[in-house]
Amino acid sequence: MILRVGRKWAAAVVIVAALLAACGEDGGSSRRRPGQAQSLRREGEGPPCRFVDDIPYHNIFTTCIEFVYDGIAPPEAAPEIMGLAFGPDGTLYMARTARGEIWAVRDEDGDQFMDDPFRVASDLDLPVALAVFEESLYVSSVGGLLRLDDGDGDGVFEQQTLLVADLAADTGYWPGSVAVGPDGRLYVGLGADCVACDSGADPQPGRVVSYALDGSDARTEATGLAYPADFAWHPDTGELWIVDRARPAAAGEAGPPDELNRWTAGADYGFPACVGEREPDSRFAGDAEACASTEAPRLTFPHQSSPSGAAFYPYDAFPHWEGALIVALNGSRNRAEPAGFALVAVGFADGEPTGNVGQIAPAHTHGETISVPEYSLAGRGFYPFHPVDVVVSDEGWLYLSLQEGRILRFRPRPPD
Repeated sequence: MILRVGRKWAAAVVIVAALLAACGEDGGSSRRRPGQAQSLRREGEGPPCRFVDDIPYHNIFTTCIEFVYDGIAPPEAAPEIMGLAFGPDGTLYMARTARGEIWAVRDEDGDQFMDDPFRVASDLDLPVALAVFEESLYVSSVGGLLRLDDGDGDGVFEQQTLLVADLAADTGYWPGSVAVGPDGRLYVGLGADCVACDSGADPQPGRVVSYALDGSDARTEATGLAYPADFAWHPDTGELWIVDRARPAAAGEAGPPDELNRWTAGADYGFPACVGEREPDSRFAGDAEACASTEAPRLTFPHQSSPSGAAFYPYDAFPHWEGALIVALNGSRNRAEPAGFALVAVGFADGEPTGNVGQIAPAHTHGETISVPEYSLAGRGFYPFHPVDVVVSDEGWLYLSLQEGRILRFRPRPPD
């Protein structure tokens, strides 16, 4: 028998404000480098689905959604869980931001379900995003960019090396994703020095910066962004794609859209003078001629969708998502109707977005057209919990963190 489960909310809006004040609430990326694309298990294989309550609507005929970790706690000043990263042995690491710790889960007994979580690092200053490279764990945190090492091989990263100090912007933006690129350099997303800019400001725009693995040789790779929360390299073309969160809306305006940008050497993506499709920003007194020379986004998301995690999916476990960019939409902060609060698949063909954005969750089994606000307000989506980061395992299964303290796994539904 197929079970369809819903969700009951007592007070749906209580959690949002404390967690999403202007400090960055975004995580890392898939940490999968180009070329790692073969699924080890095909659709229809794996253990029976564990049906659980309190998960968003999805296609239950094709997809299981299961808890990997469930530690929802009362609201705190900082998110409970943010970035995720897989180690080469299949260990899944999680940034427990409010605790200043890194924890891990792995499948010790081979039943294809993760076992109890354990702590692998502590005494960090609000860790945000993670990447694993050559047995080291790289951490993007408010306190800086760190490399953690396990010197004695006991699974605990007791050695901490500060590579770059203080990554937080004066605006309160926390750093975004961290990843090691195909060129072997460390990449980090940094928010802008202003949120609501004016014509008299001279802000440093949001940017993606790369470093040598020891934290030296800083290079600005992309500029003119507002808050580049995450980025990923296309597995076929090797091109860098960046999700960027727009500035907050001014009173009485709809607000600029969030963006998906393709990296181009030397390009300016327009912030703060230009927003969306190279439109002048009235709050910064931008002009059309200057905006015409900036790089236009390749795709836009509705204002305050808040893209926060991105991972390409060159796997065949879910054939209908193969080649797509999977994006976690963290959700809106002060819109009358919720925006975001979803996991979506951005279609790609020939290395470019097709314009098709399909909802992985929340989504209805029978394909009925329901808006995200309807899902959210009916308790059938993620709301009021906020998706942060999405990573992909070697099986082609998706792992999604919710900043209030959960990790969900999406995998193909095996035969009954």
